[in-house]
Amino acid sequence: MKHVKQTTEVFEEEAALTLELRDHLIRMGEICQRLGAIEPNMLQYFPKCRRVWVSGVSSEKAEDPHQCLPAFKLSGKWLSVTGFHAHQWLQIIALNKLLVICPESLLRDE
Repeated sequence: MKHVKQTTEVFEEEAALTLELRDHLIRMGEICQRLGAIEPNMLQYFPKCRRVWVSGVSSEKAEDPHQCLPAFKLSGKWLSVTGFHAHQWLQIIALNKLLVICPESLLRDE
């Protein structure tokens, strides 16, 4: 019975952390929307911002081979300075017009 209680406690703790993370991500989305209203000269107070072009690639699906899908590439020393490394799996959380990218190792115990 002790094992069931411990398992329930772990589940409840993980559920609470998941809800907390979800709430933080929702707030990040709201902040992202407000960033659009910020004057350009105010961006100097934010961390270094990278500008990336979103290009188009053809769909790989046979039913619509001419569909153009958005694509972009990130590379550079700034990624390693930020904590990303070559040969590393990433998790990407997609929100409304906001991507949160983090190493997969941060999301699981190692």
